[in-house]
Amino acid sequence: MQNDPNLLTQELIIKLISEEMKSNKLIFCLSELMVLVEPYYCDLTRTILLLIGFSEDNRNQALFDQYDELMKGFLTIETRQFHQQLNELAREFYYKLIEIKASYETNH
Repeated sequence: MQNDPNLLTQELIIKLISEEMKSNKLIFCLSELMVLVEPYYCDLTRTILLLIGFSEDNRNQALFDQYDELMKGFLTIETRQFHQQLNELAREFYYKLIEIKASYETNH
């Protein structure tokens, strides 16, 4: 039985999103405590957008801003709930990015 490369890529992207969400949640919580956090950003954003298939032309500041706003919405979830639902949240984030990509392909 062969593995579906598209499914493997999707699962890889969702795992990367999950890891970035965990990292950003930690950074978000530390910044609330006034800890200097800038040196600890992992910045998987570019890799995630590349793997999803955003063209170089579409990977502009507006897209990064949209990505950041989407991420911020997930980070405000209470910490225990966030960690209990991390896989579902990462999957939801992935599908929102797919929707954004479809709108970019239609409008740009």
